[in-house]
Amino acid sequence: MGEIVRGGSSMTAEDSEYIERCVNVRAWHVAQICHSLHSLDDYRQELRIAVFRRLDRFDPNRANMRTYCDRITRSVARLLIRRHRRMQRMEQREVADNGRYIRNAQLMLDVAATVAALPPDLQQIVADLQAGKSYRRMSAERGVTRWTFERRYILPLRDICNRRGLADYLTGE
Repeated sequence: MGEIVRGGSSMTAEDSEYIERCVNVRAWHVAQICHSLHSLDDYRQELRIAVFRRLDRFDPNRANMRTYCDRITRSVARLLIRRHRRMQRMEQREVADNGRYIRNAQLMLDVAATVAALPPDLQQIVADLQAGKSYRRMSAERGVTRWTFERRYILPLRDICNRRGLADYLTGE
Protein backbone atom coordinates (compact mmCIF):
# COMPACT_ATOMS: atom_id res chain seq x y z
CA MET A 1 0.00 0.00 0.00
CA GLY A 2 1.12 3.52 -0.77
CA GLU A 3 1.87 6.20 1.74
CA ILE A 4 0.31 9.61 1.97
CA VAL A 5 2.81 12.19 3.18
CA ARG A 6 1.44 15.09 5.16
CA GLY A 7 3.58 17.64 6.94
CA GLY A 8 6.64 15.43 7.27
CA SER A 9 4.75 12.46 8.70
CA SER A 10 3.76 9.56 6.54
CA MET A 11 0.35 8.01 6.62
CA THR A 12 -0.48 4.70 5.03
CA ALA A 13 -3.70 3.91 3.23
CA GLU A 14 -4.57 1.72 6.24
CA ASP A 15 -4.15 4.73 8.51
CA SER A 16 -6.38 6.76 6.23
CA GLU A 17 -9.07 4.05 6.31
CA TYR A 18 -8.78 3.88 10.09
CA ILE A 19 -9.18 7.64 10.35
CA GLU A 20 -12.32 7.47 8.23
CA ARG A 21 -13.76 4.63 10.36
CA CYS A 22 -12.88 6.47 13.55
CA VAL A 23 -14.48 9.68 12.26
CA ASN A 24 -17.65 7.80 11.26
CA VAL A 25 -17.94 6.03 14.62
CA ARG A 26 -17.39 9.22 16.63
CA ALA A 27 -19.77 11.23 14.44
CA TRP A 28 -22.46 8.57 14.92
CA HIS A 29 -21.82 8.61 18.67
CA VAL A 30 -22.16 12.42 18.83
CA ALA A 31 -25.32 12.35 16.69
CA GLN A 32 -26.92 9.75 18.96
CA ILE A 33 -26.06 11.58 22.18
CA CYS A 34 -27.25 14.90 20.73
CA HIS A 35 -30.36 13.30 19.23
CA SER A 36 -29.53 14.92 15.91
CA LEU A 37 -28.97 12.31 13.24
CA HIS A 38 -29.72 15.02 10.68
CA SER A 39 -26.38 16.63 11.68
CA LEU A 40 -24.35 13.46 11.17
CA ASP A 41 -22.59 14.77 8.04
CA ASP A 42 -21.71 18.00 9.82
CA TYR A 43 -20.17 16.07 12.71
CA ARG A 44 -18.20 13.90 10.30
CA GLN A 45 -16.86 16.96 8.55
CA GLU A 46 -15.83 18.67 11.79
CA LEU A 47 -14.07 15.53 12.99
CA ARG A 48 -12.28 15.03 9.65
CA ILE A 49 -11.09 18.62 9.61
CA ALA A 50 -9.84 18.33 13.19
CA VAL A 51 -7.86 15.18 12.44
CA PHE A 52 -6.28 16.50 9.25
CA ARG A 53 -5.40 19.85 10.82
CA ARG A 54 -3.55 18.08 13.61
CA LEU A 55 -1.68 15.58 11.46
CA ASP A 56 1.27 17.98 11.24
CA ARG A 57 1.80 17.49 14.98
CA PHE A 58 1.81 13.70 14.80
CA ASP A 59 5.00 12.21 16.27
CA PRO A 60 5.42 8.48 15.59
CA ASN A 61 7.90 8.27 18.50
CA ARG A 62 5.13 9.20 20.96
CA ALA A 63 2.18 7.18 19.62
CA ASN A 64 1.01 5.30 16.59
CA MET A 65 -1.33 6.90 14.06
CA ARG A 66 -4.38 5.02 15.32
CA THR A 67 -3.89 6.17 18.90
CA TYR A 68 -3.31 9.73 17.74
CA CYS A 69 -6.46 9.70 15.59
CA ASP A 70 -8.49 8.13 18.37
CA ARG A 71 -7.43 10.80 20.88
CA ILE A 72 -8.24 13.63 18.48
CA THR A 73 -11.67 12.29 17.56
CA ARG A 74 -12.56 11.60 21.20
CA SER A 75 -11.56 15.10 22.20
CA VAL A 76 -13.42 16.79 19.34
CA ALA A 77 -16.48 14.58 19.90
CA ARG A 78 -16.59 15.74 23.53
CA LEU A 79 -16.35 19.34 22.37
CA LEU A 80 -19.20 18.84 19.91
CA ILE A 81 -21.38 17.27 22.60
CA ARG A 82 -20.58 20.10 25.04
CA ARG A 83 -21.37 22.69 22.36
CA HIS A 84 -24.69 20.98 21.64
CA ARG A 85 -25.61 20.86 25.34
CA ARG A 86 -24.62 24.51 25.81
CA MET A 87 -26.87 25.47 22.89
CA GLN A 88 -29.70 23.43 24.40
CA ARG A 89 -29.31 25.22 27.74
CA MET A 90 -29.32 28.59 25.98
CA GLU A 91 -32.48 27.64 24.09
CA GLN A 92 -34.14 26.43 27.28
CA ARG A 93 -33.26 29.70 29.02
CA GLU A 94 -34.65 31.64 26.08
CA VAL A 95 -37.88 29.65 26.18
CA ALA A 96 -38.11 30.16 29.96
CA ASP A 97 -37.49 33.89 29.52
CA ASN A 98 -40.19 34.04 26.86
CA GLY A 99 -42.53 32.15 29.18
CA ARG A 100 -41.83 34.59 32.00
CA TYR A 101 -42.38 37.50 29.64
CA ILE A 102 -45.72 36.05 28.51
CA ARG A 103 -46.80 35.37 32.12
CA ASN A 104 -45.81 38.90 33.14
CA ALA A 105 -47.65 40.38 30.16
CA GLN A 106 -50.73 38.31 31.04
CA LEU A 107 -50.48 39.43 34.66
CA MET A 108 -50.26 43.06 33.56
CA LEU A 109 -53.36 42.63 31.40
CA ASP A 110 -55.22 40.92 34.24
CA VAL A 111 -54.23 43.64 36.69
CA ALA A 112 -55.22 46.40 34.24
CA ALA A 113 -58.63 44.77 33.70
CA THR A 114 -59.12 44.36 37.44
CA VAL A 115 -58.13 47.96 38.19
CA ALA A 116 -60.41 49.25 35.44
CA ALA A 117 -63.34 47.43 37.04
CA LEU A 118 -62.68 48.93 40.51
CA PRO A 119 -64.67 51.83 41.95
CA PRO A 120 -62.83 55.19 41.67
CA ASP A 121 -61.74 55.31 45.33
CA LEU A 122 -60.05 51.89 45.07
CA GLN A 123 -58.51 52.85 41.72
CA GLN A 124 -56.89 55.80 43.49
CA ILE A 125 -55.56 53.47 46.21
CA VAL A 126 -53.98 51.26 43.53
CA ALA A 127 -52.44 54.32 41.83
CA ASP A 128 -51.01 55.45 45.18
CA LEU A 129 -49.60 51.97 45.85
CA GLN A 130 -48.01 51.89 42.39
CA ALA A 131 -46.50 55.32 43.12
CA GLY A 132 -44.86 53.81 46.20
CA LYS A 133 -46.92 55.47 48.89
CA SER A 134 -47.05 53.72 52.26
CA TYR A 135 -50.25 52.70 54.04
CA ARG A 136 -49.40 55.18 56.79
CA ARG A 137 -49.11 58.08 54.33
CA MET A 138 -52.29 57.14 52.45
CA SER A 139 -54.27 56.77 55.69
CA ALA A 140 -53.01 60.19 56.89
CA GLU A 141 -54.01 61.76 53.55
CA ARG A 142 -57.52 60.36 54.00
CA GLY A 143 -57.75 61.35 57.69
CA VAL A 144 -58.28 57.80 58.99
CA THR A 145 -56.28 55.45 61.18
CA ARG A 146 -54.11 52.86 59.52
CA TRP A 147 -56.39 50.09 60.81
CA THR A 148 -59.46 51.82 59.33
CA PHE A 149 -57.58 52.41 56.08
CA GLU A 150 -56.70 48.71 55.76
CA ARG A 151 -60.26 47.63 56.63
CA ARG A 152 -61.90 50.12 54.28
CA TYR A 153 -59.54 49.90 51.27
CA ILE A 154 -56.85 47.22 51.46
CA LEU A 155 -59.01 44.28 52.56
CA PRO A 156 -61.59 44.88 49.78
CA LEU A 157 -58.72 45.20 47.26
CA ARG A 158 -57.21 41.91 48.43
CA ASP A 159 -60.62 40.24 48.28
CA ILE A 160 -61.11 41.42 44.67
CA CYS A 161 -57.59 40.32 43.72
CA ASN A 162 -58.15 36.90 45.32
CA ARG A 163 -61.41 36.42 43.44
CA ARG A 164 -59.72 37.34 40.15
CA GLY A 165 -56.68 35.12 40.73
CA LEU A 166 -54.30 37.96 41.56
CA ALA A 167 -53.65 37.12 45.20
CA ASP A 168 -49.95 37.91 44.96
CA TYR A 169 -50.40 41.31 43.34
CA LEU A 170 -50.98 43.25 46.55
CA THR A 171 -48.56 42.59 49.37
CA GLY A 172 -48.92 43.88 52.87
CA GLU A 173 -46.40 46.18 54.45
